[in-house]
Amino acid sequence: MSLPALSLPQMSLPEAIAFWIFVIMTVAFFLWVAYLAARK
Repeated sequence: MSLPALSLPQMSLPEAIAFWIFVIMTVAFFLWVAYLAARK
């Protein structure tokens, strides 16, 4: 039983690069906010 909703659609290389940069930046931003909140 496969779940196609969880699999990424076929993307070209520039789309994949932009997607992963967006994901990494979003995760890094939330980690930075959590760090600032925990530092207080």
